[in-house]
Amino acid sequence: MQPYQNLLFVFDRDAPDTTPEESLMLVSPSSLEVAPPHDPPSVAQHALDIGTGCGFLATLLAPFCEQVHAIDVNPAAVRTAEFNARWNGLSNISFETGNLLEPVRGQHFDLIVCNPPFLITPVPEFSPPAISSSIPA
Repeated sequence: MQPYQNLLFVFDRDAPDTTPEESLMLVSPSSLEVAPPHDPPSVAQHALDIGTGCGFLATLLAPFCEQVHAIDVNPAAVRTAEFNARWNGLSNISFETGNLLEPVRGQHFDLIVCNPPFLITPVPEFSPPAISSSIPA
């Protein structure tokens, strides 16, 4: 459990066989860098949180928006984000599993936020190919 302002966020412990793509990050300094201010200058009718993770940004935006849409490609993240929103008493956030904008294709938003994921170590299938040190003659 991790508190922030008057909110609480929970995270499942990763199982030993959890892949990096299925892990959830705790609320981190990078999350706080992109977090909306305590009293945003304007209210958005429809906001979108791409790559919601635990739902941190969507949860912070919800009190200032008519509707927030939260998307993540990781189903475990979507379940956790939904739990965190409900636990914090927020009902104006919808949650979708999908890649980037796919779940909200054709919809319009006044505000879009994203705290993109990063992996501390390379994921093997995305590593660049080895470079040969031999120079052809």
